[in-house]
Amino acid sequence: MLLKILTGLAFLTFGFVIYSVAALNPAGVAIKALISSTPFADKFIHFFMLATFALLLNASFCHKKISFGGWQVLFGSLLVGFGITLEECS
Repeated sequence: MLLKILTGLAFLTFGFVIYSVAALNPAGVAIKALISSTPFADKFIHFFMLATFALLLNASFCHKKISFGGWQVLFGSLLVGFGITLEECS
């Protein structure tokens, strides 16, 4: 149960960061300024947050695998891949 709560908190944190930066509220402006002033901060944050989120999702789904084009793909990783694709396209 604790793992699912942590997964939910990671999802909410990721969503809050995306919303704050897009809406340009004070928290978003501060986050954007911090990211802009630090070299490669955007890449590091994407890597850290998405890797953590994928790990938590895969563990929450008990490493459930689905067949995708003849390959076995972890369901949590597939969800993260779909979500980041939507985020990058927005």
